[in-house]
Amino acid sequence: MPNFLRGGTRIYTELTPAWPLAHLDSVDPDNKPRTPEETNRSDTYLTTLLKLVPAEIVSVYMAIRDSATQHQALALWFFACLIVCFILRAYASLPKTSAGERKGITQVQWIGVIVSCIAFCLWAFSIGSERPVSWIPLDQWLAAALAALLSILAPLLVPGDRSAPGV
Repeated sequence: MPNFLRGGTRIYTELTPAWPLAHLDSVDPDNKPRTPEETNRSDTYLTTLLKLVPAEIVSVYMAIRDSATQHQALALWFFACLIVCFILRAYASLPKTSAGERKGITQVQWIGVIVSCIAFCLWAFSIGSERPVSWIPLDQWLAAALAALLSILAPLLVPGDRSAPGV
């Protein structure tokens, strides 16, 4: 069975790409690569950003946040989502492997996982009128500003692999 999650958020970079990034339609069609082996298969700034923003966890957190607040369980829900974010992002940042090949915990892109968890915390503090955890003195406006800045800077903070597998 194919694993659609593993490797989904792994970031790949190329120091000197052989082809224009993202292969936009505005690029000369004769200059486009013809086979996957001819591509640099590296992530652009935008794809790196999309891989670091934990949108799936933020949306689940938002869906249950009001109910958790009514039941005085917002802190529990916050930490549950943070743990799921950590586990999901760690697993998704492992490289894809063939059937017989195994990759260990050392292959996880830990900086990307940490950035995603920090991003989740900032978004959780910025989207509600009540703080998820009262002992963290972070106002809603400051959390929103930091989340926006982190979103802009995140792709610059996370180093990627030199090239995607198969290249």
